Amino acid sequence: MRKISYFYKVENKDRYKTANKYYFHAKSASGINYLFTTAQLKEAIARAQKNTEDLPKEEYKPQDETKSVGFVTGFMIGVSFPILAAILYTLMT
Repeated sequence: MRKISYFYKVENKDRYKTANKYYFHAKSASGINYLFTTAQLKEAIARAQKNTEDLPKEEYKPQDETKSVGFVTGFMIGVSFPILAAILYTLMT
């Protein structure tokens, strides 16, 4: 599981006129960087709210990064993600 604790709003530098003005940056404990658009975060929030049965029932315990189940599983169904995403959504509106 890749632990991601925070999102940071960052400017999209040298962007095209139709591109987003900013992204939301997250960095895993192993140093992998991720950039998400507002639309991607809204979609993830909706997915977590719709599929609550897929959310883990207990918090994840730290584990060896080499045993990670992958970004999609580890990040999108993490216990803290729906809460963090909801906070971001509230701040963006």
